[in-house]
Amino acid sequence: MDDNDDEEARGLLEAFRVQNEGAVAIVSEKDGQPYVRDDQTHYWNDALVDRVAAMKDRIIEHALEEGYDALFLIDSDLLIHANTVKRLFHTGKDIISNIFWTKWQKEAVELPQVWMTDEYSFIRNSRQTPLADEEASRQTQAFLKQMRKPGVYEVGGLGACTLISRAAMEKGVRFRRLPNVSFWGEDRHFCIRAAALGFGLYVDTRYPAYHIYRDSDLDGAVRYIRSKSPDPNPGITISLCMIVRNEEEALERCLLSVEGVADEIIIVDTGSTDRTKEIAGRFTGRIYDFDWVDDFAAARNYAFGKATESYIMWLDADDVVEEPCGFKWIGVVHEYLEVAGNIVQRDIAITHKKDKAYTDRNLQIYRRRLEQGEEFLPRDMYYFANELNDHGWFEEAADQYEKFLATKQGWIEDQIAACLKLADCCARLYERDRQLRSLFRTMEYDRPRADCCCRLGALFMSENRLQEAIYWYETATTLGEPPQSGALIDHASWTWLPHLQLCVCYDKLGQYKKAYEYNERALDYQPDHPSMLYNKRYLEEQLKERAGG
Repeated sequence: MDDNDDEEARGLLEAFRVQNEGAVAIVSEKDGQPYVRDDQTHYWNDALVDRVAAMKDRIIEHALEEGYDALFLIDSDLLIHANTVKRLFHTGKDIISNIFWTKWQKEAVELPQVWMTDEYSFIRNSRQTPLADEEASRQTQAFLKQMRKPGVYEVGGLGACTLISRAAMEKGVRFRRLPNVSFWGEDRHFCIRAAALGFGLYVDTRYPAYHIYRDSDLDGAVRYIRSKSPDPNPGITISLCMIVRNEEEALERCLLSVEGVADEIIIVDTGSTDRTKEIAGRFTGRIYDFDWVDDFAAARNYAFGKATESYIMWLDADDVVEEPCGFKWIGVVHEYLEVAGNIVQRDIAITHKKDKAYTDRNLQIYRRRLEQGEEFLPRDMYYFANELNDHGWFEEAADQYEKFLATKQGWIEDQIAACLKLADCCARLYERDRQLRSLFRTMEYDRPRADCCCRLGALFMSENRLQEAIYWYETATTLGEPPQSGALIDHASWTWLPHLQLCVCYDKLGQYKKAYEYNERALDYQPDHPSMLYNKRYLEEQLKERAGG
């Protein structure tokens, strides 16, 4: 449905139709009052809601007339994973939405487009005994936490990004207003009809969509697209194919030398009478018998025929893969070179300019190794947790960080970073107390770090506990230089960020002189920062008004 009043947008739709000739139908909907939005929110009225409901119902009628098995309704400001529709269809649900999260007001917290009851409530309230505020808050946090956990869940209401089966459409689900219901928004009326007709409502949280609700969300949209794009060079996988016979003396040494190199090991035995197959069985289950026909090529071709990975490597049992130069790479992912000798540090900057899309390649490597029963070393526990965290598996990541920290092993900087990242996961899971404990836990390993102090300040500021926030931001400004340990440094936290946040705190307290002073200190680090320049003008006006008054 083309409801654009922007000719450029209309042109993009037409170009899309031409590129997909025969698969796209555009119906123009020009008449009606304009739809208004800004960087704060979107502005709706009854006429606009009724108009959108009518358009959606027309799409349902079209789907029925054309004999489609299902209908996927998606708003034009949503970005989805390439497999979203296929994944939703395979759940077998008649009505299911793919989750997305939005700050409905610019300064508010992110909330999902699904809910449990009424117009937009996340709890099931009893009509006879309303929940106490504390219990209502607990249930709300539990619902939001569940929506962050990948899975398929039943809900009471949903909107946008929704797959509807033909059965549901034929039975009468529609968006038009119910005359005896005053709920706001066409999605509520759709959900009430669905429930009345006996259809459950479900949400799939496995791959959240991205909502471009305001122009300031566009940068995040670019990152989302890159993160979901397939990696054209995802790395190689290797099948090691060997033909063996009576190699009990040499085989173990050979296979030990290729641990971590081959993704699968294929052993073709041509008639061993010793322990060769028993030894091979310690490394792989892919062991095959081949009747020897005095033809090495035939045996190797048979072994190659069993390979399933993208590259094939072959060795004889008396071959050994040796590390050169005495240096050794360690780690299946985020590998590092183990070296010894004098270490000299220099101020040389290497800028990593990644021009390929981010993928979940590393995460899948870890998952495969976990499924194979591998016990991770502490360093791999930490990096596995990082991959889970980076891809939105926050609950699983939090558990993995805890496992890593429980080993009490690993580089001290990784342990501190694990506490900080664990705190970030807890914030996404709405576990505030655990988040706070994780931040304070960093101080078990070393003196306070500025990035931890700034996180503590941000937590207390979000709760309007400004004095506590001020304490931690001021602490961050007194810590001096960051430790030269070779770890990554959050330079903002060690320089301008705590001063800028102190400016905000003191502004909220009406102490404009102090706010101005801290903003000036922040400007010393970032003289062209637009927010700081705005603060400067704003605070000068406030101080001038008070001086004049």
